[in-house]
Amino acid sequence: MNIKLNSDEYIDFSIEKNKYLPFKVEDLLKLIIIVMFSFFVSQIFYDIKRFNKQFSIIDLIPLVMMSSVLIILIVNFYKRFLVAYKWEYIVTNQRLIIKNHKNLIEHSFYFNCFPTLNFEENAYGNGYLVIGEKEPVFLESSRLNLSENDIVLYNILKVKEVYFILKSKITNTR
Repeated sequence: MNIKLNSDEYIDFSIEKNKYLPFKVEDLLKLIIIVMFSFFVSQIFYDIKRFNKQFSIIDLIPLVMMSSVLIILIVNFYKRFLVAYKWEYIVTNQRLIIKNHKNLIEHSFYFNCFPTLNFEENAYGNGYLVIGEKEPVFLESSRLNLSENDIVLYNILKVKEVYFILKSKITNTR
């Protein structure tokens, strides 16, 4: 798909990416939830088998709750997989364009009204950019935040360089 650019707009570069599933520090907490879920479910089925009792509605309620959490985690990882592997990030002289896996423009941010920009970097110099305010890991009620509604550009090579290029474009157009 060709991107419709403004008359005085041109493509500067496309941001280079790695091809791997991004793993964030918050994912450790989510993995702990999955381990606890598997232990809890195995304990329920072990008790049912051991005491030769019927599967009751009381056993079903926590199982449904934990299953819904597991489904949310799996869907979030799948969405992140699509973003990491299939999305493309294009920088023009006027804006940042994010194309999704269907080759449609998912987001377009003009540099003159760009939201806040942050980055996370690993030991190899790669990482991800967060556009807008990053959601906290824990909510006010000390619950784990399972949503992934942040606009994140994953698997960026030399993320610090890309961050400073975008920051300079933002400050030069304002």
